[in-house]
Amino acid sequence: MKAEPPEVELTSPDGAVVPGDPVTVAGVTEPGAEVAVGDATTTAGDDGRFEFELDGVADQLTVVVTDVAGNTTEVTDGVVFVASRVEIDQVRTVHATFWAWATPRLREPIVQMIEDGRINSLQLDLKDDGGHIGYGSSVPLADEIGADLGPLDLEQTVADLHDRDVAVIGRIVAFADPTLAAWARENGERDWVIQVRGEDDYHRGSYAGFSNYTHPDVIDYLLDLAEEAAQAGVDHILWDYIRRLEGTDNYTVPGLETTPEEAIVEFARLADERLVPYGVQHGASVYGIAADRPEQIGQDIPALAEHVDYVAPMIYPSYWGVGEYDVADPNRQPYDIIRATLEVWNEATDGKRARVVPRLEDTAYRAWDQPHQVREQIRGARDHGIDEWLMWNPGSTFTPAAYEQRE
Repeated sequence: MKAEPPEVELTSPDGAVVPGDPVTVAGVTEPGAEVAVGDATTTAGDDGRFEFELDGVADQLTVVVTDVAGNTTEVTDGVVFVASRVEIDQVRTVHATFWAWATPRLREPIVQMIEDGRINSLQLDLKDDGGHIGYGSSVPLADEIGADLGPLDLEQTVADLHDRDVAVIGRIVAFADPTLAAWARENGERDWVIQVRGEDDYHRGSYAGFSNYTHPDVIDYLLDLAEEAAQAGVDHILWDYIRRLEGTDNYTVPGLETTPEEAIVEFARLADERLVPYGVQHGASVYGIAADRPEQIGQDIPALAEHVDYVAPMIYPSYWGVGEYDVADPNRQPYDIIRATLEVWNEATDGKRARVVPRLEDTAYRAWDQPHQVREQIRGARDHGIDEWLMWNPGSTFTPAAYEQRE
């Protein structure tokens, strides 16, 4: 008589489970085996497949499989729980720093945009350009380097936004990290940081420290933060500064054995792998030039697009020089430059997993009519078949009248 316990593969749930919500439990085991989840039971078919439709589970899901010989296997691994989840088909969001979201005079206008149906999600900084984390993180390294100084209770913030049926897009600045860089230098971990070639110093430039995108400890730190956010119920992870330094080659990347583009793609692959159990989407904010100039910033878009759900190119009209993509004055022709750049981006991602969700700008930089600028960017994207956008303003102040009200 067979003595080995039956093998079991769960095929559903394939993402996080919200306690109390209906859930499908399905998988494959030995034909004829009895499968139980709590009081519910079924028998695996001739092909070994089984499926349950449960009204809801608490905060634990255990599948017990007993084969025809009486051998038993219990499966609990691979099922994760989050307090809540909001799913959206299209992203229409504005950016909030964690300090802005903790400040009523900056938060309330965005809340009004939510209530008016102008946006359906919030892009909220979790880790910012200074390497600071916006909440009390449980990731040990965050506490050790003094990064977790922000004002938010992340789980409560997510719960409050979910109560409004608003998805939370957690922005994590990846490799621009002066907080980690300063700690690494002071603690003898020089390989964690990009270094100036031939000098006993780490690379500062305009970022005051750029972490090493190949170092396993740096990568683990970022992935730990992303997983912590997913556990708190954050619906999307949006990576920013997922690239190499630009503008100079006078630096060394310790441990780099491939091209920068390949190293960045590998990071995206690892992030995708870590986040799979949570069923969250994750995207990458990328330079507008990267679609046709990948070496300038270390972002190979066709390769990167295989490991993320969307790419978010920064195609702000104010970023482009005169004549770029045959547009005479991009800053005064927002519609034209958005159409021209998205044509290139759609070609770069054609047939890939990732869709394009453009990062647009609601800023006063060189703009003569800010509401017009915003509307024209949105129109340009929509006329190119993209009704999604992530709107950027570094101070988290926006012009609500420029945004269409939707139900």
